[in-house]
Parts: sequence; structure tokens; C-alpha cells
Amino acid sequence: MSTPLDRLRQKTEALKSKRGALTTHLFDLERNLAEIFDGLDIRAHTPDVTLEEYAFDESTYGYLSFSDSTLRVAYRSTEQDRQESFNGVPEEEQEYSLCPLAKTSPEWLEKLAIPENIAILTSRLELALDSLIASTDVSISGLTKVFEFQTIQVHTDAVETLQSFDSNLVKAWKDAHDKITVDPAESITKSSSYVESICKHILAGLGIPMPAKQVMTSLIGECEKALGLSEDEEADQDLKSVVGGIKSICQGIGALRTHFGTAHGKEPGAYIINEHYARLINTSAAAVSAFLVQRYHTKRLNGGSLGAVAPASPT
Repeated sequence: MSTPLDRLRQKTEALKSKRGALTTHLFDLERNLAEIFDGLDIRAHTPDVTLEEYAFDESTYGYLSFSDSTLRVAYRSTEQDRQESFNGVPEEEQEYSLCPLAKTSPEWLEKLAIPENIAILTSRLELALDSLIASTDVSISGLTKVFEFQTIQVHTDAVETLQSFDSNLVKAWKDAHDKITVDPAESITKSSSYVESICKHILAGLGIPMPAKQVMTSLIGECEKALGLSEDEEADQDLKSVVGGIKSICQGIGALRTHFGTAHGKEPGAYIINEHYARLINTSAAAVSAFLVQRYHTKRLNGGSLGAVAPASPT
């Protein structure tokens, strides 16, 4: 039969075990929250609760806080309140001390980790996450408008440039542009064909024979030689590098046409290209074509060869 001391000992051990389990659960909560938010700046805390009372109107109070992927206990005393109030410290500038879970007394943790507080903490964390999502949506919306404006500007510049070059190419460009959202793969094919047609017109206009293989890489290579894109003596080395990227862009457009366009058919289960890629290709094609045509006009004004312009419909 157990004695009163035995019962006290058993209950003490049971209390210690339960407090150990409580601490373990809080560390598990901290780890799970850190994994969920994965470095995001999400923070929230529970309401204030009284942690210790010393005498009438003398106590320490605080809350459970999650920030920087860590659970901590924030606390301050009523004595601090009186001193800072006397010194004129505004309430919003009155700071709490922070204590990690491992150094917080079990008595404090018991008062802070009641189910109602944990529910409030997770609810406030969710609200903070919702706020961050909403803020990100606003930023995305703003950037999307900027990019859409830039795309429209590139589109306008391309059309204006083509009007003075060959009106048939305006239709080819618009066909590619109109397919971006309804059929991205077809848009890529048409954008690629459009750039190839621009190159053919330029070569024909300058009286330069077409390359044996009338594909993107060969056509843009011949245009590069004909227009002197990498031989501009007035440009510095940095500008030459930028202009030299025209060929890489066009080669990339041709490669995407081969892999994701409709010109060569698709295998069953093939990756379906989305409109973001089609828009990138279409906008790049417009910028490249406007640059090539402007260089072409400059070449002719400066006395370049003026061969007859042979019609070259989009391939």
C-alpha cells in the first residue's frame, strides 16, 4: 500500500512527464510552422496572459510569439509599465523581452499554450499569410500591366516599321500575335516563320543570294553579315555584344519552333507549351524584326546594294 510520500512522488513524476510532453509539443509546433512557411516572413502572437503575480498590481505578463521561424515567449512586467509611462515612453514603443522556449519555465508555458491561445496563434498566422498573398497579387498585377504595356509598345513599333517595309508582313506578324492565347504552339511557329520572312526580304532587297538552307540559323547569319550587325565601327565592345545577341535570340526562336511549334507535328504525350513562352517568342520576334528592318533602311540610305525586292511570303 502506497504512503502519502509515495503518492506525492508519483504525482510529481507525472507532472514532470506532462510538462516535458508539453515542451516537446511546442518544439514540434515550432518545427512544423518553420517547415510550412519555409523562410517566409510570417509572424503572429497570442494575446497577453498573466505569467506570474507577486502582489496586488504587481505581475509579469506576456505572449507566445512566432517570427523568424521560431517560437519565443515575449514578456514584460507591470513595474516596467509604470516606469516607462512615468518617463513618457509611448505605449507603441514599449518593448518586450524575448525568451526561447528552452529557457522558459514550465509554469509560463502551461499558461501560454492553452488550446485557445494556440488556435488564436494559428488563425493569426493564416491571416498574415493571406495578407502576404494579397500583397504579392497586387505586385504581380502591377508588373503584369507594365509588361503588357511594354508588349503593346513593341507590337506598335513592329507594325509601324513593317508598314514602311512590306504590308504583307504586317498580317504575318498580327497572325502570330493573335494566336498567343488561343494556340501558343501555332503562335511560336508563325513568329518563327515571320522572322524568316523578314530575313528573306532583307537579303532580297540587298541583292544577296539566299543561303542553301533557308532555315532560321542560316538566314539570320546571312542578315548579320549583310547588315554588319557585328562590324559597326561606331559601336563599342559592349554594344557589339548586345547586338550580337540578335543571332542567339533568333536561333532560340527557331529551336522552340522545332520542339514546341506545330510545323513538325507532335508526339503523343508531348509537353504542351503555354502562352507565356509564346508571348516571349512573339515579343522577341517583333523587337528583332524592327531592329533588322531599321538596320536595313540605314544600309540602303548609306548606299548599300539595292537589288530588286522579291516577294517572300511567310514560310
